[in-house]
Amino acid sequence: MNSNRLVGMAGVLAIAVAAAALYFQFRGQRIDLGPYTASGEVAGEETSKAISGTGSVVVVIEDPGEETDPVSVSRLSAFTKGLRRSGNARIEAVEKILLDSMSRFASGGAVPPDQYVALRQKYAKSSALVFFLPVLIKPLPDGGGVGGKSSPVTVVVAPCLPGYRELIRSGAIQIAIMPKNRSADDVLRPAKSPRELFQQEFILATPATADLAPF
Repeated sequence: MNSNRLVGMAGVLAIAVAAAALYFQFRGQRIDLGPYTASGEVAGEETSKAISGTGSVVVVIEDPGEETDPVSVSRLSAFTKGLRRSGNARIEAVEKILLDSMSRFASGGAVPPDQYVALRQKYAKSSALVFFLPVLIKPLPDGGGVGGKSSPVTVVVAPCLPGYRELIRSGAIQIAIMPKNRSADDVLRPAKSPRELFQQEFILATPATADLAPF
């Protein structure tokens, strides 16, 4: 079994564990949207910086179906706010990935590799692709999509998967925003701004700081 397949299998397992944790966390009626809003706002600001404050941005989220997902709504709104505040870039499209039970089992709740490739090809002329769910990245048929000079810029706002560190270092992922692994006993002081809350809750890794990713 080659190393890429091993990484893929480990990634699916990691996503499945994270998805299960999120499911049980969100079963209650009250959700603290603060961290998600902060991650969305900072993602918008950092995406704008990465594309010099101009161009078109495509956002990729999970399709909630007939239900309303307050996390997705608040984070997308905050992303739009951060993007607009930091430049003149515009959101070209919001792509919704529908994960039925079979595809969710196969990918562990991530954007499947084939859909990732299709999105890269569909929006090849866009400035940035921003994924608000994990993505299983693989090379494009022409060999693109895995190098530091690839276009559009790829931003992933989701839990880190095995192999992401190298993908970030190579430039396949230019910006990765992932939750910090904090102890449940950690007591944090109240954040005075979205950026401070973000720094308490998340890691931001780029090709220059790829070692911040846990794996």
